[in-house]
Amino acid sequence: KMKLPFRRLMLFFMLFSTSWSLLGFLPYPGDDESVRPPKWEPIHLQIKPLQQKKITSCGEAAITMAYNHAYPESPLEELDVIAFAVEYGYYVDDRRPYTSPEGMISIASHYASSVSSGTITTPEQGLGLLFEKLHNNEPVIIDIWTYLNIPYSDAHFVLVTGISKHPQIQGAY
Repeated sequence: KMKLPFRRLMLFFMLFSTSWSLLGFLPYPGDDESVRPPKWEPIHLQIKPLQQKKITSCGEAAITMAYNHAYPESPLEELDVIAFAVEYGYYVDDRRPYTSPEGMISIASHYASSVSSGTITTPEQGLGLLFEKLHNNEPVIIDIWTYLNIPYSDAHFVLVTGISKHPQIQGAY
């Protein structure tokens, strides 16, 4: 499939470091009423989940789900995304890193006319960006460790579709 020029797909790739493994338990940036969204409610985008077709195709699965959310009238199949990524060397199913962050950007750019990426350096930036994108109905692809409590475990791309307050910890999400 070629780029669709009249619609925008915002995939935002955030690269996390060791301190990011507990992102969900961080206070909202500034943690005061002037910074918080008015009348805060949980955000949950309605995105059809899919089970990745290969054990190492998490990135391609995340791109497929994000694309299908943005372009429901012309959905992709993950196997087509994998085939494209293999053809151009962006995905290798038996060699780490399988799909690099740079490869993810190249794959997403093939399907969408607008792709944004960046690196988050503080937990507050990450949480603020998640709120912003999710409030705009834009899911976010992030690169995390497979095992959040084991630094330097394999990378894993996931599609963030929502956020809510922690039920027991005040100011944590």
